[in-house]
Amino acid sequence: LALAGMDSLEVGMWTDVVESVDLEADRLEGTWTWDDKEGLLLSSTSGRSRMTLPVVMTGSYAVKVRLSRMSGRGAMMLALPVDRGEVVLQIDEKGFSGLASIDGKGADDNDSTTTDLELEAKDDVYVETNVQIEGDQVEIRARVDGRSYVKWEGKISQLSASPTWSSGQAGKIAFGSNGSQFAFESLQVKPMEDGSKRVR
Repeated sequence: LALAGMDSLEVGMWTDVVESVDLEADRLEGTWTWDDKEGLLLSSTSGRSRMTLPVVMTGSYAVKVRLSRMSGRGAMMLALPVDRGEVVLQIDEKGFSGLASIDGKGADDNDSTTTDLELEAKDDVYVETNVQIEGDQVEIRARVDGRSYVKWEGKISQLSASPTWSSGQAGKIAFGSNGSQFAFESLQVKPMEDGSKRVR
């Protein structure tokens, strides 16, 4: 994915890109709709829904999502680029949350797994995820409304993402849902170093 002609994201500053999401160009899977009255981006009510953010991230960064569960008990998913690799954050997949995969183990069976988080229907929450890279090491921390739930640190080489949830594009963040409908109100990114760009 070429970066020529793209606008740089300002280091250390939050940028909300939800209104720049293109339902055709950014959609990977599922049926997505805009609720123009409420200003919400809605995922499918069943099955998998995946969408990429119109940004290309480089190095360390943070992403903050404001969302609410509309129906179902499946997870909110966030595919996170980590250097040249990728890992997927799963939030409340029928009672468990974590990163997939670590050393080939899924989000329900590795050192990041937690069962302390449950998103109730209609709850309006912020999910903030920080990806801090230093050499071949990475620390990933996810907070929901300021409380830390998922935390892991180790070698980047330990991480992988299933093609089912991967963005499939270097540096691209993907988000979506599995077996639930979620409403996304804001999708913010904050680069911690130079090089991250907006696609539009």
